[in-house]
Amino acid sequence: MGASYKNIGHFNKGEMKTIGFERPKHGAVTYLTADELKAITDYWGVDVNTK
Repeated sequence: MGASYKNIGHFNKGEMKTIGFERPKHGAVTYLTADELKAITDYWGVDVNTK
């Protein structure tokens, strides 16, 4: 099964209409397993203190 893509348009138009803020925001919050975090830090060569 291939990846799918839905064009949601430009910021502040259509589905991308702002609610409660006036300009685009950056970043996202997500949950990672310990294995996923290790894979990401190994790939990018960064050291993350998880203690």
